[in-house]
Amino acid sequence: KLAAALTHWLYHIQENQKVPYKGSLKFRDMLITGIGWSNQYKEHGINYYDYVHPFNVIPDPDNLEPQYAGGKYLCRKRWMDPERVTKLWPFISKYIDFDDYYPVEGITSPEIMDRQSSYTDTNSYYGYAQGRVLVVEAQHKVQKKSYCGIDSNGNYFATFDEEKAEKMSNSSKEIEEKDSERVMRTLFLDNFLLEHAP
Repeated sequence: KLAAALTHWLYHIQENQKVPYKGSLKFRDMLITGIGWSNQYKEHGINYYDYVHPFNVIPDPDNLEPQYAGGKYLCRKRWMDPERVTKLWPFISKYIDFDDYYPVEGITSPEIMDRQSSYTDTNSYYGYAQGRVLVVEAQHKVQKKSYCGIDSNGNYFATFDEEKAEKMSNSSKEIEEKDSERVMRTLFLDNFLLEHAP
């Protein structure tokens, strides 16, 4: 029953989010450039799957490993509608007035190639070029201890939470402590921090 429920749920996400189509765009980028990007996230209880344009991703230029496994960071440019920004992070409206163009001049751009935006964006400051603002997402690795072992059902587990590991394991002696890396995600708009969390 659980397997059937998960199958139906995943099929719903696949159809609702047009995963085959967006996945084909990512695969096309992989064939052309060797790299394709997507983003999977949950917001207000809804699962989303997005195709990410390669122009909006900035990998660590010092990392030349396949899959970017050794990269110290990865950045993504998110060109967002100001209304969506204030909806997701309401506190930002105390610091930035999106109705006044000049305070946000540094976080807008006339580069059409740099975002997915139409040439005739009517919700704009100065025509199509200033319709969205730049929210930067930066992911970077930090050193962190992880704990792994075998749970009471015989399944392998790994977690950064030592208490959780002790609850899952049959014995604290069976928990292995490892030097690991945890990915931290930071979002900012100009000089304002929007989010920072694992």
